[in-house]
Order: sequence, then structure tokens, then C-alpha cells
Amino acid sequence: MAETMALSARRWLRPRVVMVAGFTVVLILMVALVITGLARLAEWIARLDRIVQAQGMKVQAMADLLVVTRQRGELLGTLFADRIARQQAEAYRRFEALGRQSAQLMDRLEALEPNHSRPASLEELLKVGRALERSRDAMAEALRAGKENRALDLRLAQAIPDGKFEALLTEAWASQRAGMLQAMAEARARAREAYLFLGVLGGGLGVIGVLVAVLIIRHIGRAEAALHREKERAEVALHSIAEGVITTDASGRIEVLNAVAEQLTGWRSSEARGLPLETVYVALDEETLKPLERGFGTATGRTFVTRTAILQARDGRRLPVEEACSPIRGPDGAVTGLVVVFHDVSHVRAMAQRLTWQASHDALTGLANRREFERRLAYLLESSKTDGRQHALLYLDLDRFKVVNDTCGHGAGDELLRQLAAVMHVKIRGSDTLARIGGDEFGVLLEACPAEQAIRIANGLREIVRDFRFHWKDRAFSVGVSIGLVIVDAGSGSVAEVLDAADASCYAAKRKGGSRVELYRPGTDLMRSPQGDVAMVHQLTGALERGGFRLYRQRIAPVTEGEGCPHYEILVRMVDESGQLLAPNDFIPAAERFNLLPLVDRWVVTALLDFLSREAEGQAGGRESCYSINLSGASINDSTFADFLRRQLGTRRLPGRRLCFEVTETTAISNLIKAGEFMHEMRALGCRFALDDFGVGMSSFAYLKHLPVDFLKIDGSFVRDLATNAVDYAIVDAINRIAHLLGMETVAEFVTDRVTLDKLKELQVDYAQGDLIGAPEPLVARLSGGSSAAAA
Repeated sequence: MAETMALSARRWLRPRVVMVAGFTVVLILMVALVITGLARLAEWIARLDRIVQAQGMKVQAMADLLVVTRQRGELLGTLFADRIARQQAEAYRRFEALGRQSAQLMDRLEALEPNHSRPASLEELLKVGRALERSRDAMAEALRAGKENRALDLRLAQAIPDGKFEALLTEAWASQRAGMLQAMAEARARAREAYLFLGVLGGGLGVIGVLVAVLIIRHIGRAEAALHREKERAEVALHSIAEGVITTDASGRIEVLNAVAEQLTGWRSSEARGLPLETVYVALDEETLKPLERGFGTATGRTFVTRTAILQARDGRRLPVEEACSPIRGPDGAVTGLVVVFHDVSHVRAMAQRLTWQASHDALTGLANRREFERRLAYLLESSKTDGRQHALLYLDLDRFKVVNDTCGHGAGDELLRQLAAVMHVKIRGSDTLARIGGDEFGVLLEACPAEQAIRIANGLREIVRDFRFHWKDRAFSVGVSIGLVIVDAGSGSVAEVLDAADASCYAAKRKGGSRVELYRPGTDLMRSPQGDVAMVHQLTGALERGGFRLYRQRIAPVTEGEGCPHYEILVRMVDESGQLLAPNDFIPAAERFNLLPLVDRWVVTALLDFLSREAEGQAGGRESCYSINLSGASINDSTFADFLRRQLGTRRLPGRRLCFEVTETTAISNLIKAGEFMHEMRALGCRFALDDFGVGMSSFAYLKHLPVDFLKIDGSFVRDLATNAVDYAIVDAINRIAHLLGMETVAEFVTDRVTLDKLKELQVDYAQGDLIGAPEPLVARLSGGSSAAAA
């Protein structure tokens, strides 16, 4: 029985063992297969996650880099155009911050790809990007240093255009997009394998298989969603690019136009899709306006091509563009399409033209600047040597411009320069060049102009400036101009030599009183500044030490018949080292430049008072004469000069009524408060005052109420043509009437003929002075006394 039970047990146990063994084997196999399948799925999912994460980070970094690059370009344009210091400082700060962000983004892109697997396209992208940023930093540094010309040169010589970098970014984006699509395809293939694998194991795994499948579906869904989000992000980045972007398939038919491309071409993306690229993007040659042959494409294998062209839009508009083209390649390197990146360069070209204009023109007046003037002068010098043509150069220096600046500020001076620039344009020809070459200095190039015509034009400029009246607030000013004229012909020297000759002639015109034209004659010594002035200072110092000045007097007589107190104006001459007598215009400018006028003024006062003292001793009981002495602004501003005069008069016991001090209109108004104080002090001693050269300076009567002036001397420029010029007649009449209303007497200067004197009588002017009345004559006594005068 025991044997039977054992046999039964063996019969029952054998299939169970077999079943258990088989189940165990199957279970082990199923578990092994599940483990293997799950391991493979985990590997596929992890790989897919890594691809999605890496692609997402690279696409995000590229999108951010596009935005930063565009903002840096816009800020650079702002730095070129904007000249407001505060706004420039803010723009520089933002520009540097974006530069650091751009460098970080490039470093991030570089870190995402190991060196051994980094594609050549990414290497080129990073290389071009960093080179572009270095170029932009160099332009910004030049602008910060105020070197606008250097910045312009860097921009014009920029080796890497902005569009190239953005085209490379677009190419990289397209490659990433292709990679993402391939990853998605691979994910789907692996999913199908997983589904098949799970289907085989589904009967045995049951719930485990369902759960695994759910997990796999969720992972795949998340991966596809991530890829879709990255695709959308890439699309947004594409449409946010400031340049137009067109992508085609391998056959050259359009797939996508971004918003900028739609705007520039006039085609909607939906309308253009499927059309040949040449139908939508019509590029013309800039010179011939013929359609350009597309010398690049999918068959060339070239990675980057850039050029400029004229884009003809759908509605017929034409605009200059800069375009770049690059093939789109798949992961296997095969060309899958083409991307064209282009942008409108109308604004850039306008900016370049504006910068070129600014480099050759004066910002204040709009005239050519010194650099452009010298360039054109060099051209005329060359043409005179090759073609034998004769030209002329005028060097203009404004007279009394400093008065406007000193009394009304630099704003008024700037406005005066602008108005004079417009006024002088009237007197030159269309082929001539008017330029501002210094603060208040202008230059004129007269092309193909003989000497006689050049002199007429120069005198026309002199007259129009002389007659011009500048009004600022409640004041009116008149200025003059001294002009140096140089003939430019085959015998002329270099640009520097011609300018030196013109400057010397202009300086000579100023030394002779200003408001005149001085023609340069080769071989003449014009004693130009500064060398001539330095030599003259040496002679002035010697004359002050040895008493090398001579006093002359010129009579001032009543216009109407009758005898009055004899009145003279004192004139000074200097004896140079060779014994020649120099007129004031030969040494006064140098004395004024080197602050020697106060010493000259003191010498004149001392010498005249010595003469008057001796005259009084020899002519006791005779008529007293009155002498006018010209005083400089430096003496009026000298706080010790009034005390000096008191001592000189007191020492000689001479009455102050014998002296009349002449102060020019411009000197008085430039130092109005100081001049008023000085006049009141001297009038307390009995001295009188005359306002000299009235009408050529401020030309305003308002300030006369505040100056204790006895005589108003009408400038000779208005008296000289009084008999024939109705305007001069009216000006003299007005000055005379106002002076009489203010209780002043008038003196007309430069009276040289009887007709003018009759006109002055008709206007009831009080006194006349000039060669008709009496030429300058030496003072009877020749006194030295120079050393004491200078010391006093």
C-alpha cells in the first residue's frame, strides 16, 4: 500500500512538478524578458529624455542669443545716432551688459556639445559670433572715446556682417529641428517595438504589461509634448528675428516665410508655400537692375553666401537688402533645403551717408569742415598743376566776434555763426566751397577764378558781412571780416603753405584795421602771427625802455563856423630798431596780444601831460586846448589806472578838463560796469569821455543812458560814403539825433571832402575829423619820459 501511495503521489506530483517547473521556467523567462524589456525601455526613455533636454537647452540658448544679438545691434545704432551724454551712458551700460549675456550664452552652447562630438557648424557659429561681438565692442569703445570717424571706419570695414551670424543661427536652428524630428521618429519606432514586445508578453504579464504600457505611453507623450514645445519655441524665435527668413525644401520650393519676410516681399506665407523661391524672392542687381542668378543652392555644397541686392516686392516696391543663403542639412549631412536670411539696409545706408556727411561738415553751420576744405584745396592744387587752371582761396576771420560771445554768451555766438554762414552763401558761386575752418574763421575756395573776379567776390563778402546786423534779445550787433586772398596756380606750394599764406594775408588785413581784403603777394613779409608778433614784442619792449614812441595830433573842428577851444586827438607812432616810423596797426595788435597795451597807454598819458605842462608854462593866459587819448580795455579793467591818472594830474597841477579819453564802443560794452565806474571817477576830476567807432559794434542806444559820455564819434565807415549812400546817411542822422537827445555831442570821423562836410552841416553834426580838417602832425615837443611812464 505504501508503494501504491507512493506511486500515486509520484503520478500526481510529476505533472505538478512539470507544471511548476514549466511555469517556473516560463515565469523565469517572462521575468527575464520583462526585465530585459524594461531595461531596454528605460534606456530608450532615458536617451529620449536626454535628447529632448539637450535639444531644448540648445534651442533656448540660440533663441536668447538671437534676441541679445539684435538688441546689441540696435544699441550700437543708437550710439552712432544719439549725442546726448546721459542717454549715451545708459546705452553704453546696457550694451556692455548684453555683451556679457551674449558671451555666457555662447559658452553655454559650447558646453552643451563635447569637443569630440561638436559639429563644425556650431564651431563656425561660435567663432563668427565672438568675432562679431569683438567688432561691435571695438566700435562702441571708439564711440565712447569720441572717435566717430574711427567707429565709422570699423563699421564700414566690418569683416563679418550682422546677417551672417544670424544666418548661421538659423542654420543651426534648422539642424536642431531636423535632429528633433529624427529623435521623434526614432522614439516612435522604439515605441512600436515596445508595443510589439509588450503584446507578446501581454498574456503572461497582464496588469504588469498594462502598467508598463501606460508608463511608456506617458513617457512618450511627455517626450512628444516636449518636442512640440521646443518646435513651437523655435518657430517663435524664427518669427522674432528682425531679418526676413525664407526656408525651402530640397527642390527650392518655399516652405516657410517669417513675418519680416512677409512684410518685405509682400507675400503671405500661406500664399508662397510651394512656389519657387525666385517667384517670391526677386533679387535684382544693384547696378543693372537685372534679376540675379542664384549662384548658390542645394547643389553647390557651400555653407554660407552673402551679398547685397535690390529686392523687388510683390507690389513693385524696391529696397536695398543684404542677403545670406545657407543650405539646411540633415543629421546625415544630406541637403534637405535652403534658408535665405535678408534684411532691409535702407536705414543703415542712410546712417552711413549721414556719418560720412558729418565727417566732412561742420555740425554748427552745416558748412564743409576744415578736413573737407583741405581735401578740396588739395584737389584744386593738383588740377592747377595738371590743367593749368587758376583758382583762389579766401581766408576769413570775423572782426569783433568776441564781443558777442563775451556779452551774450556762446549761444549767441553760435547763432551769429549760423546766420553769417547763410548770408555769405549768397555771395559765392555754385561751384565754390564755403567752409568753417576754425572758431570764427571761414574759408572759401573759388574754382576756376581769376584774380580780378576773386577780389570782387572777396569784397562782396566783406560788404555783406559789414552790412549784416545780428539781433539777440534786445541788442543788435554788427561785425566785420578780415580777408586774406591767395591765388592758387601751378606755382603754389603744398596745402599747408597755401593756408599759411592765406592766414598771413588775413592777419595783415587785421593789422591794418580789419574789414578789408589783403591779397597775398609771394616774397612779401607780412609779419604774421605768431613769429611776427614775437619779434614785434621785442621792439615794443625796447621802445618802452628807451622812449621810442612819437606822439601826433589830429585836429577836431566844429562843423559850423566859429572858434572854440582847440581840440585834438592824440595818435601814437613807434620808432623801430631801424629808425622807421610804424603806424599803430603795425604794433598795437602785438601789444594787445601780449598784454603790453596798459604800458603803452601809461607812456602816452605821461608824455602828453609832460607836453601840456610845458605848454602851460610857455603860454600863460592863452586858450586851453583839449586832447583826446585812446584807452584800451586792459587799462580800463586795471584797478590801479585811475590812481595813476590822479597822481599824474596832481603832480603837474593840470586840470582834468584838458583830457578827453576815447573808448571804443566794443570796449565799453564788453566791460560795461567797469567802464561806467572808471568814467565816473575820471569825470569827478574834470576829464571828459568820447565813445569811439560808434555804430560798428553793439549798434544799440539802450546802454548809452548808463554811460557818462560827452562825445559820440561816428565810425568813418558810415561817414566815408555819406554823400552817395542813402543808408549811411540815415544811420548817421539817427545816431546824431539820439546823441543830441541824450545830451551828447557828435564827432564825424574820416571827413575827406567838402561834399561830406556839407552833408554833416545839413545833419547838424557837431564836430568833424579827417584829412579835410587836418592831417596828423607831430606834437611840437618830442619828449622821452618813456621809462617813468612804464614804471608808473
